[in-house]
Amino acid sequence: MGSRSFPSKGLTARQMCGYIRMKGLELEYFTIRNNYAKVNREFISLALKVYTLAGLPIIANLAM
Repeated sequence: MGSRSFPSKGLTARQMCGYIRMKGLELEYFTIRNNYAKVNREFISLALKVYTLAGLPIIANLAM
């Protein structure tokens, strides 16, 4: 077996983006901060609706 730890904490956002680019695909990366909570909620809601309706995959990295 390889040297990968299990369970792992998963891939970082940078690793996921790098892999997607390596496969020749384009991506959009958004960093959302708590400074403007209402604006962020509206933006996230709209972005999720648009991407879902377009049939585009969504990868979310949430930190609590």
